[in-house]
Amino acid sequence: MYNLSAVSWQKDKVDYADVKQAAYKSTRNKWQRRLEISERSRDHYEKIPTTKHSIMYDFPTKRHFSIFAQLRTGYTELNYYKNRVGQTNAIESCNCGAPEMPHHFLLECPCYENEREDMLHQISKEVGVRNLNLATMLTRLDGENTEETKA
Repeated sequence: MYNLSAVSWQKDKVDYADVKQAAYKSTRNKWQRRLEISERSRDHYEKIPTTKHSIMYDFPTKRHFSIFAQLRTGYTELNYYKNRVGQTNAIESCNCGAPEMPHHFLLECPCYENEREDMLHQISKEVGVRNLNLATMLTRLDGENTEETKA
């Protein structure tokens, strides 16, 4: 049953939009509680601790946003994940021999050193962040964690 107490009762009548809004809030709260107590989704919850829809930031395409979301959650096209879920018989390592995980792919792999240098230069120029880590790269820098990452 939906919680209609979330609806603003300043009007005399409850219309369709009020019911829809109450249903949305009630469902989101229910899923948020389930996400917080679930052991199965613990990895996902640690990266994205809310069921609230995130803004697509300023990505040029939906494809860019999709890649960003995959890297944040760990559900990627990288060999480590594909092997973990049984998608392929591929080995879980990168071309350099290390496990191909988001942290390695973005911050450590020698195969992408030039791209990483370009990315660091661009991020430093645009945002002012000089010390890259996975949290800095995959979370929004809107004041709450900007100060700790500036050098």
